[in-house]
Order: sequence, then structure tokens, then C-alpha cells
Amino acid sequence: MNPRRREITIVDERDLEILAALEEDARIPWRQLARRLGVSETTIYLRIKKLAERGVLKGFSVKINPQALGLRYLAFLMLKVKAPSFNKVRNTLIRRNYIARIYEITGQYNFLVEVAAPSQEEVLKIIDDIAEIGGVEEVLVLSVLRKLWEADGVVRGLLGFTPEGKR
Repeated sequence: MNPRRREITIVDERDLEILAALEEDARIPWRQLARRLGVSETTIYLRIKKLAERGVLKGFSVKINPQALGLRYLAFLMLKVKAPSFNKVRNTLIRRNYIARIYEITGQYNFLVEVAAPSQEEVLKIIDDIAEIGGVEEVLVLSVLRKLWEADGVVRGLLGFTPEGKR
């Protein structure tokens, strides 16, 4: 078999069905999941174990609604950073409250930073603080007016699989 093909197809449709079910409810009992998919509980156990060993399944977690915690203001910041300062800027951002995600990106900006904060004032404070970090040359702010859509998980949302198969 072609090694590249093996890399791409590390999961099959049954694995995707299992992952979709776990995205829907990570606490589903394996016996119930096995019945739902028409396989044995041992099959579910072994497949989940293999998915974890391969790094496909990183763990089981909860989904938290940031707005329910009062984090109602969402903004994306695009940062232009001097190359020698990348690590310093990244490490400083990681320690900041209200920063949800940090991406290294291509183009004229180097970082895309997702901020979720309780108020516009707090977002402005974060922007001011980031602009003061040594090596940050420019901060472009994109304020989110409203979320129009969000993928419901990787397997279910992005790949279109449900526990019952491809939608």
C-alpha cells in the first residue's frame, strides 16, 4: 500500500461514525454506542483505543459556551510581529486572560488571535496591552458583530458524518 494513502486514511467510515457519536455525547456508554452502531462493545473499545493511540482522539472534554460565562465580546486581532520576537510575543499572549486561540498565519500579518472578553473595554485593554509588547509592529482589529454559523465538531461539522453515517 502507498504510505501516503495510509496517512490519509487512518480512519474508516466506522471510525468516523464512532467519532461523530462521541462529539455528540462524549459520555455515551460504550454498550449504548455499540447497540446504536450495530457492533459489539469490544469493537467500540478497540477502535477507540486505536484512535487514541494514533492521536486522532485527544481526549474527552466538555463544550463550554463562553457567552454563558459572560464572555460576550469576540474579536480577532491580526498582529504584525518582527521575526526575532515571535516566541516572546507568542509566550506573552499565551499567558494573557481572554485569549482563546492563537494562530500563526501567512500574509502580511504573522498571528491571528481570537479574543473573548466580558466587555468592549476589556477587549480595548487587551488590544492596548498587545500593542505594547516588544516586537509587535501593528495590530489590526476585527470585531465580531454576530456569529452566523459554527461547525458542530470536526467529524460532524467539517466532515459531514453523523453517528448513522455520511449526511
